[in-house]
Amino acid sequence: MELTLQAPRLTTTECCSTSSEAVSGDRVICRCLNVTESEAQTAISAFNVESVRELGRCTGAGKGCMACHGRLRSLIKAQMGQ
Repeated sequence: MELTLQAPRLTTTECCSTSSEAVSGDRVICRCLNVTESEAQTAISAFNVESVRELGRCTGAGKGCMACHGRLRSLIKAQMGQ
């Protein structure tokens, strides 16, 4: 009898959970590429990011499973409103 082990596949919810935290306590907003909320906010401010695509170019956020796109859009919108 041969035993085959397979790693479990993550669902979209598990992949980009909003409850994940980096070691520093900063919330991870894109789990696929391990981009924190503060990293995204810094990029949005420093490079005048106006879209998820632009934020992806700066940080890599949103280039994995894409489940975080809604949160990234909200973050961009909030930063632009300041």
